[in-house]
Amino acid sequence: MITLQATTINAIKESDLTCVLPHLSAKTSDKFQRVLRRRAAVQSVIGEILVRTYYHWILPQPTEFTYNDAGKPSIQNHPEFYFNISHSDECVAAAFADGPIGLDVEKIRTRDEAVITSFYSSAERQMIGQAPPELRDYLYYKIWTIKEAYGKAIGTGIPKIVRGLSSIIENEASRVAQQDRVVEGWHISTHNLSGNYVASICKQLSNQSVTIEQIVAQELLEQFKSQIA
Repeated sequence: MITLQATTINAIKESDLTCVLPHLSAKTSDKFQRVLRRRAAVQSVIGEILVRTYYHWILPQPTEFTYNDAGKPSIQNHPEFYFNISHSDECVAAAFADGPIGLDVEKIRTRDEAVITSFYSSAERQMIGQAPPELRDYLYYKIWTIKEAYGKAIGTGIPKIVRGLSSIIENEASRVAQQDRVVEGWHISTHNLSGNYVASICKQLSNQSVTIEQIVAQELLEQFKSQIA
């Protein structure tokens, strides 16, 4: 089973997070203190807190996170823990599984026609163009999250593989194709989150169910503080 936890950070103040920084990874703590885009800094802190809270009973403190060349996080000395973090606007989410996993979350806004022209396949462009007008923005972001989730699942991220990568949207799940060849062994499910967000999860087993947990950020923070006290 896969667990998808999501929260919104609009009610979180930076001052609420200062006291927990010593209990986070050095990279996240440093980012919070130096990054000028303050929302991005808060997103990073809450994302790591989601993971640390989820694994609290089996994760010793302090434990460092490590990152591959594409920025995919893992827990040092714990390769058996599979998770992925994503954030967009006010939403921060983390997915937890028993095997490799990729997650992407996007807030549904007006689609970017330049991105469609540059990075979407002809079939994807046709799919969006033929959809009812009120669904085109949603479909644009659904397709993008499918690609991004796959890139994060394999550990490369999207920049290195986006050209030539296309989505195959099916009834229950989706897949991807690279240079028109279906990529075997990966299955993608897409889920709607409150607040007008869409999330896609890429995993290796097609029959894995997904449990979605919407979490109040302030309650998450208080839970983490109680765990590190």
